[in-house]
Amino acid sequence: MAVNYGFTFPWSVTTPTTNLGTWQVLAQTDGLLEYGRVVGAANLVGATGGALDIAIQTNYARGLLGVGGVGMWKDLARFNQLASGAAAISWTVVFTRGGSGTAVAPTASNTADGTPTIAVNTVIPQTLGDALRLIVLPGAGTTVGALLTFSFDASQ
Repeated sequence: MAVNYGFTFPWSVTTPTTNLGTWQVLAQTDGLLEYGRVVGAANLVGATGGALDIAIQTNYARGLLGVGGVGMWKDLARFNQLASGAAAISWTVVFTRGGSGTAVAPTASNTADGTPTIAVNTVIPQTLGDALRLIVLPGAGTTVGALLTFSFDASQ
């Protein structure tokens, strides 16, 4: 059976040129609630002068639970930390909503928005929310940002 992709979206960003001490939101895409799967490809390179942490978070419960339309941003994926000046690497990720899998225990996630706690090189399966956002943390000594490109296809 062929998959009918209903929504394609790119992110192309340059990371901050200095360590700001907190994770920075560089891209966000809303309107994913009607899609059950998002497939993405990422081309990543290291920044100059410092390491680079890259993560993707998803949002739940916007406008619900008394949070005034903000919802809760939770970890979805965290890439391997890139060393200063690291050569380009490419990753593919698949995010899904629900499914038939079962877990022995709940999956631990971040308690504060914008502060990932999942291990590097990790994707939390079957947890796609209604939005995706890209957050980065440039390391100490970063002097030149890195170009990060992503391409996503969402399907039902």
